Amino acid sequence: MKLRCPASRSDMSFSSDICRFLRALLFSVLAISAALWLSWPRFSVQALVAHDPSSKPALPWVFHSIGDDNQLSVGLDVSWLTPRSWLIKPDDDLRKIVINGNSIPLDGVRPGGLQDYTNGFVIDLSPYLAKGHNEIVFFVDNHGGDGGLDMRPMLGAWRWSLIGIGFLPLLFGLARLFRLRGTQTAVLCLALVVLCCYWSATPWNVRTHDVSNGDGHFDYIVYVATHLALPNPMQGWTFYHPPAYYMLGAVVYRWAQWLSLPAAESMQALSLALWLVFLAASAGTLRLVLRNRHGALIVATIAVAFWPSGIIHGLRIGNDAALYASVAIATWFMIRWWRARRRTDLWAFATVTALSLLCKSNATVLLGAGGILVLSTLLSTLFRHKAYKRRRAFVDLAIFSGVAGCGLALSFAVRIYYYLRGDISNWLIANVGGLSSGLRVPVDIKSFLPLDIPTFLTVPWMDPGNDASGRANFWNYLLRSSLSGEFSFDGALHRTLAILWGIVLLALCWVALDRFAHDMKRGMGRDLYRQRPWLLLSIFWLASLLALRIQLPFSCSNDFRYVLPILVPAALYWASGGRVARILVMLMALLSALFFVSL
Repeated sequence: MKLRCPASRSDMSFSSDICRFLRALLFSVLAISAALWLSWPRFSVQALVAHDPSSKPALPWVFHSIGDDNQLSVGLDVSWLTPRSWLIKPDDDLRKIVINGNSIPLDGVRPGGLQDYTNGFVIDLSPYLAKGHNEIVFFVDNHGGDGGLDMRPMLGAWRWSLIGIGFLPLLFGLARLFRLRGTQTAVLCLALVVLCCYWSATPWNVRTHDVSNGDGHFDYIVYVATHLALPNPMQGWTFYHPPAYYMLGAVVYRWAQWLSLPAAESMQALSLALWLVFLAASAGTLRLVLRNRHGALIVATIAVAFWPSGIIHGLRIGNDAALYASVAIATWFMIRWWRARRRTDLWAFATVTALSLLCKSNATVLLGAGGILVLSTLLSTLFRHKAYKRRRAFVDLAIFSGVAGCGLALSFAVRIYYYLRGDISNWLIANVGGLSSGLRVPVDIKSFLPLDIPTFLTVPWMDPGNDASGRANFWNYLLRSSLSGEFSFDGALHRTLAILWGIVLLALCWVALDRFAHDMKRGMGRDLYRQRPWLLLSIFWLASLLALRIQLPFSCSNDFRYVLPILVPAALYWASGGRVARILVMLMALLSALFFVSL
């Protein structure tokens, strides 16, 4: 009897779904662009910097001289659509703001806000702005290093709702492409609401890694967009990464420049779109596996869609977003091929695996898991099947190895070249030589076993430079960063919710381990074979972090963002594990939604 994927369709039907998806994608691009264009104010910028006449008038404004009375003049056209509240980030010291010739009071700014170049302060300018053209002048003193200022509008709930609605055609197109149930699509729509709430409270350069410091992810995108070429990987902190994400980002950047859209927020929109791809493809994979187990399917979808660190990483600018999306698509094709052995699915699996490697080299996990799956199929035909099945299995192995292997070679080629020349100290992570010694962590047995439960349950945020956060323990870092990344949030409510996250996650881990022990007692040989793809993916994702921690003993090498796709097999295991696990998953989702909606 020939095996068939329960959700499979003809190639022609799938091609038709792709065409519909492309139309939905185009509609979303136009809708999001229109929403950003309507919501984002247009302004002109002029700068006067003491001892630095070459300072470029742009936002964010940066100048390189030390001195007082540096002035940034912003011309702002105000209409009924223009936001009145603004986030101001001064560097070093904002002394005065003058609007239309009138100095505005700053005594209402929180203590330290006028010197806070990290978080800045929010100010309501509505009493001072008039309809039509307005001139806003900032007076900034710089006491050392670079100085400058950035101002971003606080768009408010209805503007962000308008932008979020623009993503719906994309989401519905993805739901059709990956054959989601209606309830799964509804779950993803609710997740989109939470994501937009988080976006409304999170400027593009908050809770990020190496985004815009002259050689970060955003700067890589700008370089490709402006030079139409790839940068020298030795000239920037992140420039060694494979180029696929940055080439896509350059297209979006040029589009934003053409339409006078905010470039950074356009990059955040790209990250959110890629995160929706991850969610839809992961939900599609869960449906392939759980099929008619509707309750478990919805719980698993909720677990992935509302996982806390997923919401945080879903809006960060960087190549992680492209990695998550491509890995999720590749996993979907892998499960389709594993269930039905369709050659077209194998070609797609190999191609998207190669694309994943061109987004980020962490996708070697897919190459390893996929290679073992295809090889095991060949080995199983050696003694029990006819010659034509052995030939087919051999061709399958050649297809996957050849296509995915090309992606691997292209992903590492540049780094290996510079490594052999002696220009970099590590061929895997080219910038490892520039990491601070304060991030170094031990690699002894104590660092890996056991979990430091008291610290995990009482410290809500992981700090890669602070031992008190439990960063030295591998499992502490992995589990806590799986909830809130390496970031922290203000407020007693959010601290409490983060501690509750830890309690629920520890309970979920205990339930999973207890179930695994019972399954081992009953015998799992046949079930292990059926679940081989998930078993391999889970082992490889965890092994990649272990190997990275041992080879490069820095706390940042242990960040959960490197293995975030492991959420899918974890959610699958929890959702199919009984009532207690499902209640805990739903509780985690509820706490997560409350956390981000209340920011």
